This record gives sequence, C-alpha cells and structure tokens, in this order.
Amino acid sequence: MKFVMLDGFLPNFDGIGLDLGEHEQIWYDQTQPQQVVERIGDADGIVVNRVVISREIMQHCPNLKYIGTFGTGYNNVEVEAAKELGIVVCNAPGYSTMAVAQHTIALLLEVVGRVGQFDAFVRSGIWGKEGYANIASMPTYELCGKTLGILGAGEIGRQVAHLGQAFGMHTLAYRRTPPKESTITYVDLDTLLSQSDVLSLHCPLTPETYHIINTNALQKMKHGAILLNTARGDLLDEQAVAQALDCGTLLGLGVDVLSKEPPEEGHPFYRHPHAVVTPHIAWIPHETRERLLHIVEENILQFIKGTPQNVVTK
Repeated sequence: MKFVMLDGFLPNFDGIGLDLGEHEQIWYDQTQPQQVVERIGDADGIVVNRVVISREIMQHCPNLKYIGTFGTGYNNVEVEAAKELGIVVCNAPGYSTMAVAQHTIALLLEVVGRVGQFDAFVRSGIWGKEGYANIASMPTYELCGKTLGILGAGEIGRQVAHLGQAFGMHTLAYRRTPPKESTITYVDLDTLLSQSDVLSLHCPLTPETYHIINTNALQKMKHGAILLNTARGDLLDEQAVAQALDCGTLLGLGVDVLSKEPPEEGHPFYRHPHAVVTPHIAWIPHETRERLLHIVEENILQFIKGTPQNVVTK
C-alpha cells in the first residue's frame, strides 16, 4: 500500500521516521492547498499535520481509504464526509500531555516572571548603564495562593492543574462531565471565569467552544487575570482579548495557538507588549514526537491489518 505524508516537516524534522515495512511512504515537508489532490494521487492513505482535507479533496481521490493525523486534534479533516465515503480517520491521542502541560506553565512563568525581558535587559547592557532604573516597568508576580482555572479538564488540563498545585495554586476546573472524585474542584463556567486569577484553555474546538472567550466571557473574569491558550486559536475572540489587554482587564496573555498560523503583520497579538506568543510548538520536544510517530506508525500498521485503532469515524 502507498501512504503520503503531506506536511511532515515539523513531526519529523530530525528524521525519526516511520517503519512501514514493505509499504511505500512518500514524505513532503509542506503541501499547499492547490497541491493536495495531485500529491495524494493514487495513495491508499495519507497523514496530515495541518493540511485541510475537505470532502471535495476526498471525492477527487477515489483510492483514498485512510487519513491519519500527526496529532490528537482532527478539526482540519471533514470527518463526517470521510465517514460517508468509507474513509477511516485515525488520530494520535495522549502523546503530548506532558509536553503541552509543561509549555503551558512555561508561558505562565514568562507572563509573571518576565524571564525573557530580563535576559534582554542584561544582554542589551542597560543593567550596566542604568542599574535597576527600569525594573518598575517590568513587575513580576508570585503564583502561590492564586487560583488557576482550567477550562476543559482532559488529560492535559488535569496535568496543568497538578503543576499549578505544585506552585501552591488553588485549582478550579470546568468540564461537561466532571469526575466524582478529584483533587481539582469542579465548578460551573461562570464561577470559573469570575474566580480564576489564571485561566488556561484545554478544550477541543467545536461549534460550542468557538470564541468561548469573547467579550461577554472577558467581562465576567477577574480584573487583571492572566489568560493562557495552548489548545486551539479559535477558542478566543482575538480582537476582544486584545482589547482586554489594552485596557488592563487582562494582565497578560500566553498563547501557543492562533486563529491563523502564522499570523499576518496586523494580528492583534503581534508584538503586543502584554502577550507572549509561541509558534504552535508545545508538542515539539524530541521525546514527544518520538511518541507521536510511534502512534502514527502503529495506526497505519493496524489499518493495514484490518484492525484500525484510534478511529474517530466510528
């Protein structure tokens, strides 16, 4: 069988690779929308990271039987269309829990500790010339005793909560079906918004969660709260969040995801003094990608055997 990896650069930039035995595999670093159908060609299966696979593309590739994702999310694949066309779609769950949780806390620490700014302060020579004259413009904050709110307490969200507890933070969480027993206190969404000093988003992107953090939600949040997003960019109404940063309703923002990636020059978070933005790389550690590619490999091999795993088109 033949499998095409349409945008495999980020998962495989250091050549970890897949072992598919005798089966053919073709790798592309990136694929533009107008190249997708041609590159799929007569392939039996594809694996995508961020390339969008629409119903129209599937219909133009009649040999396509399998779509895998280099990740847990699969909102870039029209799953219902795949299901109707008899195409199996498989994702890679759970591979990045620790890495994304770690990165979430790294963003938080940068917002409250400004390590990057202080590093630049030293490297620029300002410390030597002016001493501590500019320190007042770079205030820092303790996390101990603050309340960390988790919106979407799946594996990653719960791990972020545990890391927050290690800093002495109180933890609250919201999810549709909270567990009966937990070290995290579960509350309704309005309570989460109003009581969180730090709000961290870890829910999937669905029609219900699109722009879940909007003007109305921001008005319910504590004045001077911190907002973190390592889930999906469209969970935020980015214009509303930028306005909240401008007026001080939000103290700071840390995000690894945006509604459009990479952002255009005029993006509201681009160069914003109160925003820390990283390029969707929370999942990028070597160990994390080894785990990811192992799952992707096993997904393909199990599909070939006729016993597909991690299927999202059931």
